[in-house]
Amino acid sequence: MAINKLAELHELGWIHGDVKAEHFRKFQQKPYLIDFEKTRPISSCDTVMDATPRYMAPELFRGGHKGIQSDLYAFGIVLYEWLTQTRLEVGSYRDWAVLHCQKLNIQLPTQFLIFYPLLAGLLQKQQQNRFSNADEAINCLKEIQIDKNH
Repeated sequence: MAINKLAELHELGWIHGDVKAEHFRKFQQKPYLIDFEKTRPISSCDTVMDATPRYMAPELFRGGHKGIQSDLYAFGIVLYEWLTQTRLEVGSYRDWAVLHCQKLNIQLPTQFLIFYPLLAGLLQKQQQNRFSNADEAINCLKEIQIDKNH
């Protein structure tokens, strides 16, 4: 699973810093995370605004630093776009900030509503309400799979 690759990076003490759909690849039926140009140690307090606005967590628009939770938010946007088969589109940098900080509303196709708890945990606007690590997202996904089999 793609989220496992992000978890592995975090467990090694790094944040990706620019998670987006294009940075996940599949080769020989295995997922890979690529492009580590903006990777930083988890302990970094870097507030450089060099992430892709389409995937930026709300706290980054407010001058916060990149961290595990901003990577998870970005992964949530990737997953949302994969499930809906659409790319979020707005005009300016300011429009991206308004979308992520105020207006993002998760609406899934009926067949993917089962993933709502996962997306809700990844895409909370308030950092303290978001999953705190990738393992929480993975556990949520496992619960979804268990529920699906009943």
